[in-house]
Amino acid sequence: MIRRPGICLVILSASGCALLGSVDNAPTIADLGKKPVELQDTHIESSDQQAMQAYRNYLQTGDESEARPEAMRRIADLSLEAGEEPQAESASADLLYPEQVTDAVSMYRDVLHQYPGRNGNDRVRYQLARAFERSGRTEEALATLDTLIASHPDSEHLDEAQFRRGEMLFVMRDYRGAEQAYLSVTRAGATTPFYRQALYKLGWCYFKQGLFGEGLDAFITLLDDQLPADGTNIDTLDRAQRELLADTLRVISLSFSYEAGPDTVAEYFSRKGGRHYEDAVYNSLGSLYLQKERYNDAAQTFNTFVEANPRHRESPAFQMRVIETYDRGGFPTRVLQGKKDFVERYHLQSDYWQHHDPQQSEAVLGYLRETLTGLARHYHAAAQRGHKSADIDAAAHWYRTYIASFADDETTPGMHFLLAELLFDAQRYEEAAIAYRATAYDYPAHAQAADAGYAAVLAADRVESQLQGDARQIWHRQSIEHSLRFAITFPAHGQASAVLIRSSEQLLALGELQRAGEVAQHAIDTDATSPDQQRVAWTVLAHARFDLHDYLQAEQAYQHVVQLSDTGSKDMKALNEKLAAAIYKQGEAARDAGDQQAAVGHFLRVRTTTPTAAIVATAEYDAAAGLLQLQDYTGAVTVLERFRASYPDHPQQTEVTRRLATAHLAQAAPLQAAIEFERIGKADGEATLRREALWQAAELYTKAGEPERAVQTYRDYIDTFPQPLEVAVEARHRIARHYRDAGNAVQHQQWLQAIIDADARAGESRTERTRYLAAQASLSLAETAYARYSAVQLTLPLKQSLSRKRQHMQQALAASAKAADYQVAAVSTAATFLSAAIYSRLSEALLTSERPANLDGEALMQYDILLEEQAYPFEEKAIELHETNVARMEDGVYDAWVAKSLAQLAALLPARYGKQERGADHVATLH
Repeated sequence: MIRRPGICLVILSASGCALLGSVDNAPTIADLGKKPVELQDTHIESSDQQAMQAYRNYLQTGDESEARPEAMRRIADLSLEAGEEPQAESASADLLYPEQVTDAVSMYRDVLHQYPGRNGNDRVRYQLARAFERSGRTEEALATLDTLIASHPDSEHLDEAQFRRGEMLFVMRDYRGAEQAYLSVTRAGATTPFYRQALYKLGWCYFKQGLFGEGLDAFITLLDDQLPADGTNIDTLDRAQRELLADTLRVISLSFSYEAGPDTVAEYFSRKGGRHYEDAVYNSLGSLYLQKERYNDAAQTFNTFVEANPRHRESPAFQMRVIETYDRGGFPTRVLQGKKDFVERYHLQSDYWQHHDPQQSEAVLGYLRETLTGLARHYHAAAQRGHKSADIDAAAHWYRTYIASFADDETTPGMHFLLAELLFDAQRYEEAAIAYRATAYDYPAHAQAADAGYAAVLAADRVESQLQGDARQIWHRQSIEHSLRFAITFPAHGQASAVLIRSSEQLLALGELQRAGEVAQHAIDTDATSPDQQRVAWTVLAHARFDLHDYLQAEQAYQHVVQLSDTGSKDMKALNEKLAAAIYKQGEAARDAGDQQAAVGHFLRVRTTTPTAAIVATAEYDAAAGLLQLQDYTGAVTVLERFRASYPDHPQQTEVTRRLATAHLAQAAPLQAAIEFERIGKADGEATLRREALWQAAELYTKAGEPERAVQTYRDYIDTFPQPLEVAVEARHRIARHYRDAGNAVQHQQWLQAIIDADARAGESRTERTRYLAAQASLSLAETAYARYSAVQLTLPLKQSLSRKRQHMQQALAASAKAADYQVAAVSTAATFLSAAIYSRLSEALLTSERPANLDGEALMQYDILLEEQAYPFEEKAIELHETNVARMEDGVYDAWVAKSLAQLAALLPARYGKQERGADHVATLH
């Protein structure tokens, strides 16, 4: 896009006379046609629209000189700029002005059509291509640029035209075509401003085509141009140059990675000639591999640089990166080898230091020191793990190399001490003693001197441990002498006055418990021992007494140890555990002796004395068990509830709940017992136990006068244990009974239906009990239907009330039939009696129904006769049902309902059924 600081407004002049303005002798348009016109770009503060209008005013003059196509071209340029102007404010294509771009295209085409041979048409074609490109007409833009290149081989826009062709072809993924375009630009050399970008994009074209070698040549040529061998510092490059350099190095790395990696790099520079920036290429490739977590490839890349450039100043840094990379990748063996290679390549006598000053390489020397230290410690650790002679010898070698190399370094005594430790651990006790003594006495005073002297005593003790018989006894005495000499040489050492205590510890370790206790007691009675030494001695004594099963003395000794220890001491927890164990053991002993009361007292003392000890939970649990045995249920409940609150995740929580339930039952506290059984029922555990506990909880809630909680528990039981079905149905029965007693008819009927539904779905799980309960529930629902039926009175108009009565009658009969279908004798007889009562009730209702007020005399009598005729069939049906009930006696069925049917028949048919006591004539007796 062409940018101007202001607007170029065209000033037209004809023989020195200005067209702008109005004067009397102003020339006419005809005059303009006779005189040459010149266009001048004059910088004035105006707008693009004013400039374009001035050019259009000129075109209206009809002038056909060379100025005309130039004016047309400038109008097109301004239109194109106007179409592009929003791009400066927003990247959104929606803000472009397509009409201006279209106008520019038309104007450029007019210039080319009307003035095909005009000089400067190369610029017109260049701008036309820009307009096509801005309007998304890429193919036309490419065709225009092709024409420009073919028609104007000497155009100043030729390189940019080729570059723009390359850019468009690259976007279109015509990498071969883009390659040719970029090649044309690069052939022009570095004089063209598009040279570097063309080289960069040329390399990408090769890369996209898989021609990595050709691409590398282009990218390396670009690096040669960016980083000349004159020592140009990367830091002096501007941001765009640095970004281009970074992108170039990245694609070079990608190219090498797609071939043979670091071997390709070495081969490439060997074939093409070395470069002073090779380290940047290797570093970029290695970093690429690191980003992809290809640690082995990254390490090989850094190592290849080292091998190809052993004297390069950055070679040690690359070797360090080899080690770092293997470490990041989790290759400990290769890390170790890398460190060895580093020491071999860069030790102070190596060839590298013949070309570089060690004094100017503090980082390398520091890493050398660190690496030597790491190697020594690595093999030291390996020796500790595997106890292999080769590892021990290697560690000793690296320690000695360090000691010889840095004799005056302040860290060397520490390395000497580690050498002695290595030899000690390897059971080379005599060598270890020599090394310890050298550490203690051959250097100026240092922090480890006294420890080394003490360690020499320990090494002598180890020699003793390898001896047998009399030789060992003799050496033992000598070891004591060595210990005493150490104490004299280093009187301030913490172990100098602890010889006696150390002896007691050794005796304890040997299992000579009685003697260890005696020696420890002697140390305790010695005034010279410090509080810390007193603590150690009391500890030895406590351990000895504990192991001798003298738990009372052990407890007293541990109490002394605790008193002499800091509350924040790392040993305090262990001491508390031992103290708690000593008390607990006394409780066990009392329990084993049959003294349950004393046992409980000891168990409870554990919590009081050592509240944080791990064994407190066990002691509390055992105390509660003892209290239960002593029938101290109140005390047991207190301890068990405390246990529950203190140890919510303890595995014995379920058993604690059981015991609490037992204790509450023993205390005749059904509500509390119910709560505990409910806990058991809802906790994790064996299903049978949980089921029984939940059932017992519900029964106990009932006993405790908590019917609502009982109902909820039965509900929980049904949800949790739908099987065995019989018990779950029984739970529904109890819930229904509760709502019946509570007068909640809606809930009562819902749960009756739930019983029926559960039995109906039971399949093979159905039992006699579930069928019986379902039958009873069905009968109860039938009774409810009968009650609704009985409540309907026959009033005038009789037809309407009789219809309602019959509707309820059918519902009641259907309900009774359902109950009878269960074929449960007690329910069947009741359902049959109920059905008979339904018919009897309708017969009675008809006979006692309300009479019309306008009937009297003969009419009333006729009305009554009609009612009797209507009532008679229902009475007959009732008799039939009662007889059905009575007939069951032949099958051995005789219950209250059969007896009631007999009584009804005796009343209805006295001649046939003899003199029987008149039974109830309504169903109130069903309850």
